[in-house]
Amino acid sequence: MGRGARSTLGQVNEFSLVVTEEAELDIAEVRDRYRSIGPELDASFRAALDDAVSAIRSRPYAYQVVHRSLRRILLRRFPYFILFAVFDNTVVVFGCFHTRRDPKAWRLRG
Repeated sequence: MGRGARSTLGQVNEFSLVVTEEAELDIAEVRDRYRSIGPELDASFRAALDDAVSAIRSRPYAYQVVHRSLRRILLRRFPYFILFAVFDNTVVVFGCFHTRRDPKAWRLRG
């Protein structure tokens, strides 16, 4: 069952999600930055993040492999992406990175 458990109706159930401590710290740092600019911007970032997490939990294989087994999803309206990998029925989030960040920084996470 490497591509997600299937229900009796043939729909793919959501994958379980694990967020690493490093990824939690990345997200907190970005949210702090946006919160200092304004609460609306933080709320908008959080909504984009929630949408991305929901998308990778339902269809993780739809997103581009960027290095070995690491995949990424770009956040809508923000210059960040979520770096993740899929192991069996689990999505593991390794980080939240600015799109202009040196790839060496995120390649070391996975």
